[in-house]
Amino acid sequence: MYLTGVVDTEAARIEAGKIAWRTDGVRGVVNDLTVGERTVGSEIDDVMISSKVKVKLIANSDIKAGDIDVSSSQGVVTLIGRVSSERIKREAGRVAAATMGVKGVHNELLVGTMKY
Repeated sequence: MYLTGVVDTEAARIEAGKIAWRTDGVRGVVNDLTVGERTVGSEIDDVMISSKVKVKLIANSDIKAGDIDVSSSQGVVTLIGRVSSERIKREAGRVAAATMGVKGVHNELLVGTMKY
C-alpha cells in the first residue's frame, strides 16, 4: 500500500501508517505522507497535473490508461494499477515524468495478470 498526500501533524502521519498496516491483505506500506498545510492553489495544481498525465496516458496507444489510477500530491505523481509488461510500466512512468509540473513519479504499477 502506498500512502501519499498531506496531513496536519506528524502524529496523523504515523497513525495513518499504523492503520494501513492493520488493514487486511496489506503486505507492505510505503508512507510518503507529508506534514504541512495544503492550499487551494496547490490542490488545484495537483488536480491539473493528474488530469494532464491521464490525458497523455490515454493518448498513448500502447498504454491501457483505464488500468492506471493517477494521483498527485505536491507535484509528485503516483501511478497505481496493473499493466501487461515492464515496457508499458516504464513507458507510463516516462509519460508521467515528462508532464509539465511533475516533480517526481512513484510508479507503483504491477506487471502481469491477476491470479484468482
